[in-house]
Amino acid sequence: MIAHRSVGSGPPLLLINGYAATGADWDPTFLAALAESFEVICPDNRGVGGSEAGEGELTIDAMAADCEALLALEIERSAVVGWSMGGFIAQRLAIRVPERVSTLTLLATDPGGPDSVPAAAEAWSRLTDHSGSARVQATRLISLLFPEPPAAQIDAEFGDLVAAARAALDPKVLRAQEAAMEAWHREGAAPEKRCGRRVYDSRAELRRVHAEGSAFPNHYHRHLCESVVHELANRSVLSAEPRFLGVIQQGEYEWRAAYPSRCGDQHNRR
Repeated sequence: MIAHRSVGSGPPLLLINGYAATGADWDPTFLAALAESFEVICPDNRGVGGSEAGEGELTIDAMAADCEALLALEIERSAVVGWSMGGFIAQRLAIRVPERVSTLTLLATDPGGPDSVPAAAEAWSRLTDHSGSARVQATRLISLLFPEPPAAQIDAEFGDLVAAARAALDPKVLRAQEAAMEAWHREGAAPEKRCGRRVYDSRAELRRVHAEGSAFPNHYHRHLCESVVHELANRSVLSAEPRFLGVIQQGEYEWRAAYPSRCGDQHNRR
């Protein structure tokens, strides 16, 4: 079972973090805003934080299975929010167990497969660059995700914390996450076998699940994007006949950093 922590009270909300991040890495103001309306459950994806890497290949579907097992403990239905790679996991989770997902919110993510709009090669290279010290990696990551001038201020205030978190990560797990993301982008539209389950094109399957009407009776789907890693054009690809599709034009990373409380309020609106 993967490690997790919970904050707040109210109906459950599963908040899935992205590449190289743990459940403890969320902006505290953003988390506090969500916790005003929800019990926010923040898992550590396998191999990071308090979660062991476990046996077998680390895939998007395997991480979704971990979240499914977490929900199965005592949660009948939950709102699900996924950021970046966490958005991949959230989509897989909604396909695996749609009856357990009351709402789906996707932040700065994409649907995978040939329909998705990939990040620029330079951006991907910088994101997955393990060279240099942990502090050098932290500065490189912050400068990639945030524009100037906020990037310099964020680096000065939080760069050491990011570096400490980065130093605690197992490089093998990071490479496995990178391989999982590459597989998501390469194979997202092609059926394949993962963890004994059949995996399909996320966009088509989310539309099918929604159209059947048995799941997501109060469903809404939000895509708050864009970012240098996940292009804005993915919002139209991700649309699954949504009741509500919210788009943050300024960019999910910098907007959430500059206005964490307002970003949390976006999720609290029902």
